[in-house]
Amino acid sequence: MISVNKELLESVMRTLCYSKTLTLQHIASKFKLSPTEAETLLSVLVGEGLLTRVEAGTTCLCAGCPFKVVCSIKTSNEGGITTITYYKLSSYGLKICEELKT
Repeated sequence: MISVNKELLESVMRTLCYSKTLTLQHIASKFKLSPTEAETLLSVLVGEGLLTRVEAGTTCLCAGCPFKVVCSIKTSNEGGITTITYYKLSSYGLKICEELKT
């Protein structure tokens, strides 16, 4: 199980401050975490109000996408709607990013 320590949270926040949005897969890869550990970490950041989970639905399937081979965005498909999940900084998270810059 992941130990959510201050250093890891700060590193993830610095990464988010730079990119503004991330996927679960990106966090798992960058910080060498399992998908479950990355999801736990992102849940902590959402719970603290630093991130917002965004689920965007589309009727366009990934099958026709030229980037499907390299894409790391988590998707699910229910009833013909593909749901794309990513995380973005909340307004509070953006404020914290400004504080981390100083």
